[in-house]
Amino acid sequence: MPQPSDQVNGAKSSRNERLGNRKRQPDATSGSDVDNVASAGDSAQRSELKLASYSEAIGRVAHLASYLGSPAALHDLRQVEKTRQLELRQEKKIHDLKVALDSLAHTKSEETENLRRRNEKLAARQDEAEKAIKHSEAAKIALRDQATAADQARDEKIQQMKDELNKRLKDERARLEERMKTSHAELETKKGKEIGELKFQTATLSETVEQLRRELAAAEETHGLQRRDHERAQKVLEQEVEQLKAEAEFAIDPQSPDTYTDQLAQVARSIHMTALKYFRALPEEAKHDPEETQKRLGGSKAAFVSTPISDSPAAQFLRLANVQQVISTEIRGLIGQPFFANNANSKGDGQMLNDISERLSTSSRRSESIWRSLTLQGLSSSEPSGEINAETLAVENIVAKLAPLVTPSELPRLKEDLFQVTRQALHVWRMLRTDSCRISIDPHPQNPGWRLYYEPEIEANLGTTDATRSSRDTDMPSVCLFPRVIGDFEGQNEPTVLYPGLALFPNHPAFAQGAHEQEEFDQAFKTVKREVVARVASKRLSISSPNVEFRNPTWQSAAVAYN
Repeated sequence: MPQPSDQVNGAKSSRNERLGNRKRQPDATSGSDVDNVASAGDSAQRSELKLASYSEAIGRVAHLASYLGSPAALHDLRQVEKTRQLELRQEKKIHDLKVALDSLAHTKSEETENLRRRNEKLAARQDEAEKAIKHSEAAKIALRDQATAADQARDEKIQQMKDELNKRLKDERARLEERMKTSHAELETKKGKEIGELKFQTATLSETVEQLRRELAAAEETHGLQRRDHERAQKVLEQEVEQLKAEAEFAIDPQSPDTYTDQLAQVARSIHMTALKYFRALPEEAKHDPEETQKRLGGSKAAFVSTPISDSPAAQFLRLANVQQVISTEIRGLIGQPFFANNANSKGDGQMLNDISERLSTSSRRSESIWRSLTLQGLSSSEPSGEINAETLAVENIVAKLAPLVTPSELPRLKEDLFQVTRQALHVWRMLRTDSCRISIDPHPQNPGWRLYYEPEIEANLGTTDATRSSRDTDMPSVCLFPRVIGDFEGQNEPTVLYPGLALFPNHPAFAQGAHEQEEFDQAFKTVKREVVARVASKRLSISSPNVEFRNPTWQSAAVAYN
């Protein structure tokens, strides 16, 4: 049985043969017609030939019609249709492949063009980069030459500075040595004179002391019995006097408001005179190192925050005000409480006694006074050193805060004057504790009713310079040189102002001038500090001198720059 492919191939072959014969036949006919026309031109022969060709064509058509009517032809046509469809699909695929190839070729040409353009841009950039590299190399060489020249100039400048400084040090050393020689000779001469005088005085004093010893021995031998009798009588009298003092001390003794006004004014004047005596001018040690002086102020540093460490009029004025504030703060602790903390077992007990005193005074002033006198009498009999301890503690606190502003040689005299001030304050306290009046102390200055601090000699030198107010003095609190004291006396309807209070307010020109002066000094110090740091950082300047010593060179340079 033949295969379908063989049948298809056979059908194809038959169809191709028939088509070939059909094509060839017309060609042959055409050729014969041409030959007949060319050779004889006989129309009958042409007609016969045409009939013969028509007969043959009709036969072929009949044969084809019989073939097409057969089942084999139908099968062949189906195979031919399938084959044609297959060919069409292949042709379509081929067309699609051609389109894809054309698209790829177009894309390839575009990418090739883009790559060509990129290569051109890269080549141009490479040329520019090479030019920039050449330019940077030239600039680097120029900078290297400039750096070399700058290093040479700097080395020459440093060497010149070294030579000048060494010369200055040498000259200064020579002047110091000459001055020391002169001072040494003067001291030797003065010392010789003083030694001669001391020897003469010693001889004279030795004779005087020996004479006094002989007289004392004779007097003791003559009056020994009388002295012993006198001592016994004196002890008896002292006991009687102490008893009378105790009775008078703890008795209720009302005082007038004028008495308290005079006593408080005297305390304020003593504080003012002490400040003028010791703190108007600064010692050289304090001005030599202002930073160290500020550190040593310790707890009172905040009070002197806008006060320059100098002897300018503004600095003197502010310093005197702040010193009086420090002293009056401690004095306020002595006057403002009826019981000292060391009169009781603890600080809490002292506060408890003060609270009891406050509550009793609201009900009966006389009852509170009697209770306070008896309580103080009992406490003083068990601890008689309460006032002495409070006085000593107040003086020590003041000296600890203000010691950096005075010379060490003046500290003993300062303590003696401060003890005088505290004794005056304790005298007011003794008057108050045996009186039925109650006082209140206000250390917060306000413009209405307060006295303004005034120093004519210093303020006359302040001038009229309108220094720009800085941020540091706009928020400065007022300075309370002495608090406002108000007394509530028994039998009076309104309280009495015993002392109106003495204060310095921030709108005073001294605050602005002091702050301006301090800012100028701080700026000068910062400038000098930056110069010193720059010199140290360079690590090129190394100066050594075994015989010359500088103490805190940064502050010395700042002081020179400021002045």
